[in-house]
Amino acid sequence: MFIHTYVYTYVCIYIRMYIHTYVYTYVCINIQALVKYGELQEIFPKSHYIVSQKALARYNMRDFSEAQLAFELILKQDPYR
Repeated sequence: MFIHTYVYTYVCIYIRMYIHTYVYTYVCINIQALVKYGELQEIFPKSHYIVSQKALARYNMRDFSEAQLAFELILKQDPYR
């Protein structure tokens, strides 16, 4: 029972962090979104979704060269995405 509660607590923390970060991106608070996606990327280092959301935030900030590099990296790692 204790392990189940422990896992559930951490899952809720990650989901809450993901939702906050998604909202930051949606309302164009891109710098805060990049910080939060960086924290999520430390937890899930192989997530293409997090890399794509970071690229989207950079694109929204008009940092086109960094966004393009990130999108190309995703395309190279997962060409059928």
